[in-house]
Amino acid sequence: MDETVFPLLETYLWPGNARELRNAVERMAILTPGERLTRDSVPVEIRMQRETGVKSTIQEARESAEREHVLRALEESNWNVSGAARALGWSGPTCTSGFAPWD
Repeated sequence: MDETVFPLLETYLWPGNARELRNAVERMAILTPGERLTRDSVPVEIRMQRETGVKSTIQEARESAEREHVLRALEESNWNVSGAARALGWSGPTCTSGFAPWD
């Protein structure tokens, strides 16, 4: 883990307590390419609180919620992309473009 990650996690308010921390760490592990967690691995709402005192912009919160929703669908489908896309109501080009931001 990069030395910039722990201070971000340590200073976040964690309104959801241990469960929210666990979910954030799981998200970081799933979405981070490679094996080393960096500042960019930390969810934007956690980084934004530290940097600006504001949790996030509406757009960033929406993207974070969408990413979380997609991850949940992938987990529930045992990481079967087609199954997750069906669960999300995506088909064809929507499926491809829907997963593209996290490639």
